[in-house]
Amino acid sequence: MKFGFWLDYDQTWTFVALYRALAGRLPGARATGIVVNDRYWAHAAEGLPAGTGLLNLYARIEAARATPLEGEALARFRARDVALRLGRAAWSDRHLTRLPQAETLRILAGLERDFSAYLDRERPDVFVFNCIASMYAHLFYELLAERGIRVVIPTHTGIGGLFHLFDNPDLAWPEVWDTAARWRARPDGADPDAMAWAGAYVAGLKAAKPAYALGTVALEAARFRLPGPGRALRYLRNWYAFDRRDLTLPSPAARLRALAAYRINARRSAALSEPPEVLDGHDVAYLPLHYEPEIATLTLSKHDQRLLIDLAARQIPATWKLAVKDHPAMLAQRPAGYFAALKARYPNLVVVRSDTPSQALIARSRLVLTLSGTVVVEALAMARPVIYTARARFSGFGLGTYAPDAIEFAPVLERALAWRPDDAALTVAVAAIRHHSRDTYVFAEPLGNPGVLEAGNVEALAEAVRDRLGL
Repeated sequence: MKFGFWLDYDQTWTFVALYRALAGRLPGARATGIVVNDRYWAHAAEGLPAGTGLLNLYARIEAARATPLEGEALARFRARDVALRLGRAAWSDRHLTRLPQAETLRILAGLERDFSAYLDRERPDVFVFNCIASMYAHLFYELLAERGIRVVIPTHTGIGGLFHLFDNPDLAWPEVWDTAARWRARPDGADPDAMAWAGAYVAGLKAAKPAYALGTVALEAARFRLPGPGRALRYLRNWYAFDRRDLTLPSPAARLRALAAYRINARRSAALSEPPEVLDGHDVAYLPLHYEPEIATLTLSKHDQRLLIDLAARQIPATWKLAVKDHPAMLAQRPAGYFAALKARYPNLVVVRSDTPSQALIARSRLVLTLSGTVVVEALAMARPVIYTARARFSGFGLGTYAPDAIEFAPVLERALAWRPDDAALTVAVAAIRHHSRDTYVFAEPLGNPGVLEAGNVEALAEAVRDRLGL
């Protein structure tokens, strides 16, 4: 079997270790891969078998940016764009929105050509990757799907410590939805261990326990500390050696500007935000913002978060307050005027301090709104109606109010407010997730969590992949 890997920055180390663990159990296993950043090329080339076919992503992007898009190539790309509707990924990708449209189209066309040639040459049986929020990876997935190549995407479920191996970047898991429907129809056929786990988990949510451990806050804060001389020197060396042609990474000048903006934003955000007590005595709709950029705000949702804010602020009752809370890992990272403009436009909008526990705001609310994410489950456990717009993970359980087209907001709001709690259905849904997922391994960026690369963790991940593929 030939395994392909999307070797995404420091996940290169994880995937090289995963291949070795798989090859140890599967004689004759082969490898191929796409290396995202030049810094990790040597590790991929040395860690995978000699002769492994590798594609340098940023070399291909650089070539595509310089290649005219015209004639037959333009006609071919237009047909592909119509078929795949590439705008839904391209214009949600934060790196591409900084580029002129013509340059973005050249990149897309060049990558479509190069990815297609790579897949037809390498012919992997399965591709393992987790970089599913970028336009590049989304385009690559579409080409994999066209060729019937299996996909394995290790991703945290948002439920406890559970990880799931998805087969699509939309994070749909029909087998989990089907299991929940079957168990609701025939409770005697449910997995008793999964049901017991789910019952304890939902009880924890009701007691205001976090849905899962959030490890990004400290990592994000570290990005905005002023570096010492040694760290600054390493950064500059890496920039000039590896990162200059990486569109996703800021230049040294842009990095300095970001550090300055962070401090300005921190002061302005503190002045604009208020404690949750200002909501007491009011009917409240609560809208927690996602970390950006992440998959929820890129490819999972058809809407920008500001659109959902606009729809809610204009269409909830005028006597209500709309409570908006930033993600704790996003503290001071949004542009300085982001919240000021919202408050100036909507007198019923309150920006709540980002360190306020989400459960405290759910408890004060009559309605919760979100694009996607575990807040859906948290709200339902606390008997609050919730509106969400992305199909990912929770839509197929029939829980809450799934609104794929939130533009039609009035009937969505009416359905949401008519909702009644169903703890049994929620528990079955969580049990189905537990039944099809694992907590035996951790999949995260190893630079932030070195334990990912420990032999036992890698072997547990390899076992889950083998099981998923039926090997």
